[in-house]
Amino acid sequence: MSPLLRTIAACCLLAQVSQAQSYFTWTKQSGDFYTASNWDLNRLPGINDVVIVNNAGTATIASNAGERALSSFELGELEDSTDSGHIVMEGGFLRIGESQGDSKIHIGEGTVLSTFVMNGGTIYFDGPDDSALAGSRGSAGVNESEWEIGEHGYGRFEMHGDAVFRAGDDLKISENAAGHGSFLIDGQARLSVGSGIAVSKGGSDFQEMTIGGNAAVDAGNSMGAGHPDGHTDEGYLTLAINGGNARVMVQDQGTLNFRVLSSREGVSEFTIKDQGQVIAGALDHTEAKHVHDKVVVAEIGATLADQQLVVAAFVEFIHDVAHLFWAEELGLFDVDHRSGFGHGLHQVGLTRQKSGKLNDVGNICSGFGFFRTVNVRDHGDAVGVFDRLQDLQALV
Repeated sequence: MSPLLRTIAACCLLAQVSQAQSYFTWTKQSGDFYTASNWDLNRLPGINDVVIVNNAGTATIASNAGERALSSFELGELEDSTDSGHIVMEGGFLRIGESQGDSKIHIGEGTVLSTFVMNGGTIYFDGPDDSALAGSRGSAGVNESEWEIGEHGYGRFEMHGDAVFRAGDDLKISENAAGHGSFLIDGQARLSVGSGIAVSKGGSDFQEMTIGGNAAVDAGNSMGAGHPDGHTDEGYLTLAINGGNARVMVQDQGTLNFRVLSSREGVSEFTIKDQGQVIAGALDHTEAKHVHDKVVVAEIGATLADQQLVVAAFVEFIHDVAHLFWAEELGLFDVDHRSGFGHGLHQVGLTRQKSGKLNDVGNICSGFGFFRTVNVRDHGDAVGVFDRLQDLQALV
């Protein structure tokens, strides 16, 4: 081999070594995440490295951590073990899983609770701002990786203060019958995912998502609703898969935005109170009877308080799909069909009023029941078709 070829081969080998993925294991009960002596390899983890905290210890990312990068992390690494681990993030900017081949995140695989708590700082996971995907309606991140909370064990993810989390693909809370997961966001925190959010897949316990304070959660744009640099492939909120139990609470002045809601064959509890807001595209119940479920929809700027804009399932009213009138688009949330008629016998259509607010739509089961056409007037009163003939809402 010529000297030139030997030099090229050596350079390639060095490049491969430098790109090799390493696993870092936390060794202290508590300490700074970016102190080399706190890791078994006695150096700092970087863009190609996976970090593991499984000794019940807590690694803290300080407010002055600056911009960093990781491949992935595991908190409570082993299933069915008593392993647990905790990360507290006070600040900094952390990019995770943005190289091809990076794996998904696990918060809580063991039988003891593991937690990731963001009191501040910013996380970009799986390339939410990848310029090659900007504006795409068919992309779910660089690796299509999930941020898993309690997939096979006990896990909890919390966001407080001004924390920001952006992800290219999914946030999943207990995506397995063996899992126990919960997510809490409050303060001024912001979370957005490109693909969607799933809560509960099998299992007997309720898995929970709570949105409070002035926090905002967006499913349908990886960089937040309306951001031109974001991407999506769906924008779903899916609850109670495979007989699971899902509980969603939107309270205080929290906001939840999504494009499609699916409540599956398990039990779903969806509560909106105080000044909480839900802004939705299509609402879709499938696969089972949801006699007591409620689905809620609001136009941009509307505030959902208790008993406002509630459409309750009625007997076997299981294919209830809500659409805004005239196929209008609500932010990034597509509205694909007009309300009423043309979509089968089980449907509710909500009219988007130009001159007033959709408010206090109640008692729609009375009178002629669902086989009746009503109008939502400026003050939110539901009246018969003969009282007013414009902007009709059909219940068929």
